Amino acid sequence: MGIRFRDQVTLELLIRKLAHTEEGLSDPSSFPVPLSQSRRPEDEIGAKDMTDLKREIASRVGPLARAVGERSIGVQIRINHAMGVRSRSEADEEQLRAGLRQVIAWQSNPEEFKHQRA
Repeated sequence: MGIRFRDQVTLELLIRKLAHTEEGLSDPSSFPVPLSQSRRPEDEIGAKDMTDLKREIASRVGPLARAVGERSIGVQIRINHAMGVRSRSEADEEQLRAGLRQVIAWQSNPEEFKHQRA
């Protein structure tokens, strides 16, 4: 949640997070990738080829969009911006790896996505 101290929590934030959690419990496919699955060792990311990297990033767009309350196209644009490209098809393997790392970071801390505006 990006909250470090109890006095930073608002009732509105708790209600939103509870609603999000209830949605995930009722429909697990709508819930973001669990943190245990979203943390990939660096060697696993490094072993992926371009097709796998693109597929992995694409599979995380929907869950990330729901977690941050944005449309998928906005998340796509932010990912491309983080990789330094206008379109994912322009990205090389290292840019795709950087993009996947950024998506994983945003999934583990959605508030970071909201505070890092493009």
